[in-house]
Amino acid sequence: MNTHTVLADSISALSLTITILVIVGMAVAFGLLFWLYSLNKKKLIDLGGEDSKLINTIQNDYNRYKAKNADVSLNDFIISKNKKEKIARILMDVLSWCLIGFFLIITIIGLVFRSKGQQIYLGKTTYMTIQTGSMSEKNMAHPYFEQVPNNQIAQYSLIGIKKVAEEDLHSFDIVAFKVNGKVYVHRIIQILEVNGIRSYTTQGDANSGSLSFEIGLNYNQILGKYTGTKSLGMGVFLTYLQSNAGIIAFIFAMLLLFIIDISEMTLSKSYKKRMNYLIEQLAAGGEINE
Repeated sequence: MNTHTVLADSISALSLTITILVIVGMAVAFGLLFWLYSLNKKKLIDLGGEDSKLINTIQNDYNRYKAKNADVSLNDFIISKNKKEKIARILMDVLSWCLIGFFLIITIIGLVFRSKGQQIYLGKTTYMTIQTGSMSEKNMAHPYFEQVPNNQIAQYSLIGIKKVAEEDLHSFDIVAFKVNGKVYVHRIIQILEVNGIRSYTTQGDANSGSLSFEIGLNYNQILGKYTGTKSLGMGVFLTYLQSNAGIIAFIFAMLLLFIIDISEMTLSKSYKKRMNYLIEQLAAGGEINE
C-alpha cells in the first residue's frame, strides 16, 4: 500500500472519528434538553398543572367503560386502565428497543464492512460492492468487444466472489484481485503460461484498455471469481451504510431513540401516578359514581 493511500485512509478514519464524537456530543446535548423538559413536565404534572386535561380524559374513559361494562365497579375501571397502560408501555418499550437494536446492528455492520475494505465474508464466498463504473457497460473500443459476455455489473452492486483453483480460471471470467492493498473487479482478457506458470491480464468492460498494474497478474493476487450473484439495491444500501453519512445517521438515530424512550418512560410514570390520584379524588367527591 503506497504512502498516498495510507495517508488518505488515515485522514478518512480521523474524519469519521471526529464526526462521531461531534454526533455523540450533539446527542448528549439533546439528552440534557429532553431531561430538563421531562423534569419540568414531571413537576408540572405532580403540582396539578395538567389536572384539567387529565380529568377530562378520565371522565371520558370512565363513561365509555361504563357504557360497555354497566355492572362493574370503579376499582375494576382502575385495574383495567392500569393494565391497558402497562401493555401499551411494554409494547412501546419493545418497539423502541427493537429499533435501537436494529440501528446498533446496522451501525456495527457498516463499521465492519468499512474496516474490511467493503467486503463481507460468508463461508467461502466474499461479498463486495463495485465502487466504479468500469464493469457497468461494454466499451466499443474494447479490444475483445465481440467476445465479451453480456454479464456487466452496475456500479455500487453487491456481488459474490469465490476463491477457485487456478485451473478453473478462464478467459473472460470476472475476477477480483488486489494490487497495492486495493481491490479491483475486472475481466480476464488474456492468460499466458510460461514454464507452467500462469499470468493474467484483466480489463474493465467499460475501459478501452488494461491499466499498467493489470498486466501480468499472478494467481496469488486473485481473490476469487465472480459467482454471478449480484444485487444493486443491497450494494447501494451497504455503500451508504459504510459511508461517514450513513454511520453518523444511524448512530444519531439510535441515541435519539434511546433518549426519547427514557424521557417518555419517566413522564408515563408521573401521568399514571397522578391519574390514579385524581380518580380517587373524583370518586371521593362523587364526581365519578360507581
